[in-house]
Amino acid sequence: KFLLLCLIGDTLKITLFVGLGYLFAESWEAIGASINRLTWWLIVGALATLVIYAAHGRWRRRAIPAERKTGVINYQSQQLSQSHNDKTTRKGDRDGDDNARSA
Repeated sequence: KFLLLCLIGDTLKITLFVGLGYLFAESWEAIGASINRLTWWLIVGALATLVIYAAHGRWRRRAIPAERKTGVINYQSQQLSQSHNDKTTRKGDRDGDDNARSA
């Protein structure tokens, strides 16, 4: 059964490629030139995307220290630092209470 399905699929694929070759035989040079132009545009687009992505990452890395220097920190950063300070304070209080009881 598998061999029969592979034979059917390959026959359809070969028929499609031979038919396309026969249909476009007269204009294969123009099609090749169009594909060549398209390939160059795709390469240029990919490189532009990489440059924009790298520049955005560099800008973000520089923006974070700038927030710290200016003192303008967004709400989420304040919330994270507040929760960190609360945890260290609570831990210190417990350690202090334990030390006071043992002394």
